[in-house]
Amino acid sequence: PDYADAYKSLARSYSQLGNKKEEINVYKKIIDIHPGDATSYYNLCLTYRSLGDMQEAAYYCDMAVKFGMKVPPGLISEMSRFKK
Repeated sequence: PDYADAYKSLARSYSQLGNKKEEINVYKKIIDIHPGDATSYYNLCLTYRSLGDMQEAAYYCDMAVKFGMKVPPGLISEMSRFKK
């Protein structure tokens, strides 16, 4: 088993606790297991955005879109200003 669902629950728990560093680490672990997991990319986008790291947020937003996530147009527009 790859435990992706358990990792997603863990990431949500870290998010609720405000532990952004561990939340990020867990979402990246999920992506290691499932490189096409659009939801994890999207959640990384939102987490990095909440930390003010807009370049990382933009990267993960793009990846979420690439893998099929329907990202709100306003967020795509906001992130487009921060692409490397």
